[in-house]
Amino acid sequence: MGRAEPAIAFKTFGCRVNQADSDALVRKFRARGFAIVPFGAPADAVMLNTCTITHVADRKARQAISRALRNHPDAVVAITGCYATVQEERLTELFPGAWVYPILDQDRMIEEICELAGAGVGDKDAGRQVGFGEASRTRPIVKMQEGCDHVCAFCIVPRARGRSRSRSAGEIVSQIRELTEEGAAEVVIGGVSLGRYLCPESGDRVGGLVARILEETDLPRLRVSSVEPMDFDRVLLDSLSDPRLCPHLHLPLQSGSDAILKAMRRPYTTGEYRELIDVVREVSPEVAIGTDVMVGFPGESEADFAATVELIQELEFASLHVFPYSKRSRTLAALSPESVEESVKRARVSELLELGAERSFRYAARFSDTVREVLWESESDGSLTGLSDNYLRVVGWGEAALVGGLGPARLHVCADGTVEAVPLVAALSGGA
Repeated sequence: MGRAEPAIAFKTFGCRVNQADSDALVRKFRARGFAIVPFGAPADAVMLNTCTITHVADRKARQAISRALRNHPDAVVAITGCYATVQEERLTELFPGAWVYPILDQDRMIEEICELAGAGVGDKDAGRQVGFGEASRTRPIVKMQEGCDHVCAFCIVPRARGRSRSRSAGEIVSQIRELTEEGAAEVVIGGVSLGRYLCPESGDRVGGLVARILEETDLPRLRVSSVEPMDFDRVLLDSLSDPRLCPHLHLPLQSGSDAILKAMRRPYTTGEYRELIDVVREVSPEVAIGTDVMVGFPGESEADFAATVELIQELEFASLHVFPYSKRSRTLAALSPESVEESVKRARVSELLELGAERSFRYAARFSDTVREVLWESESDGSLTGLSDNYLRVVGWGEAALVGGLGPARLHVCADGTVEAVPLVAALSGGA
């Protein structure tokens, strides 16, 4: 360890909130004199930001921790995130060579890693003045809310993240101004339970905050992350006509069966969900609406699953995230005597993934031979990848100088679902 500029590598699992947390940690470690290196490269410290939403997430985290300890025997290996918070003792027992830090102990984690790795000569409060480097990518995520007040029967997240709490709108606006000055062309605002955002100063909810960001910053493009349907702030609809706000919403459904929604402790019905989708599309007909669906929740019958399939077909989602129910200890659903066989879960997941791919193609095909604004995210040998304002992943061809910038592109949807995009201008907003 003892090099002049100690190095730290990061591995992040799970949701955008975890990615936002990792981005913030990257900035703080850079400010303390660390070089950020790829995961797997030689490093004085390795930090794994874990997820525990399913048993698969737990397994992936354990595998990565084992690999980090094996490949970096002389490094500080730190485990944080949701898995580290709800299973601190178990992870400490499984990996005695690692340091385990619950989410609320991340400031202590920074200090101890700095001490162990021989760093810490930088400015402890300089994290928001440094360039965003590895932390930013082309679409930095700003976390505006933490925690969750809901008690969904399947979810362990409230135990990991605590009750809902929100940052001030002024602080968020200031951060977005800084990111804009540093060259960010798009910012994604997110939270554990984003719809529960409530500014402690003004009382603004998500809709009011979005309006303020659009009014008080020069950010080229703003995207809103997942919002639970029971918490949707309809004031947000007032901003959907602003071209700087992406016409894209993610509204988790979970099930198309009212009986299963009730068992999940989801406080809405399929009728209420359908009405919300109708209202959104009335305001923004081209909006891309994505959703999450869980299959195999305890007691889910063939009829319940059929109702989910039918509702997905009806609502024409632009994207569909499907996952099987995973039993989490200390949740209400874990106490249920009912269960769905793993083979049935796999079959249902497969059917919905196929349906989701078909619906995604149908949505994308609506925009073939149209011009959309694209943020170009990466380039390799003249091949570009990017993201349209309405959340279509696109490929194109052009110079590396386009990366990090926004500009119009003509789309073409291929038979295999690939969305090709031809940049229409050479000089784009944003970027380097």
